[in-house]
Amino acid sequence: MQVETWQVYLSRNCRHAEPNPKDKYLVIVGFINGTPLGVFINSKIRPYIQKQPHLMVCETQIAQQDHNFLKYDSYVDCTNAYELSSQDLDKHLGDVDENHRETILKSVKDCASIRNKHKKAILASHSK
Repeated sequence: MQVETWQVYLSRNCRHAEPNPKDKYLVIVGFINGTPLGVFINSKIRPYIQKQPHLMVCETQIAQQDHNFLKYDSYVDCTNAYELSSQDLDKHLGDVDENHRETILKSVKDCASIRNKHKKAILASHSK
């Protein structure tokens, strides 16, 4: 499987979902030592984040009209990036359109909660 940045995958019973594994959409935002890094796509912003204004910069809205795999407008949650294996990526759904990529990278850059080594790897994956 050839995994590339900006691809969106369905992860069935995602081991990174808390408190219980459940199906999640993941955007591949970069690589660390060849391992894909992904962030969640959520249907809404979690209440915990809504109550933490400094974490709202970690959320990027993406429009359903630009992504045929989405059922409704959704949010890319950059509060945490996950190191993924091929077992985490069950089905390729499509790609994030070019209009949303820069705002997602800005969320990664501005987010204080994402692990520093993940932030650096993601930003390095996109440096020109």
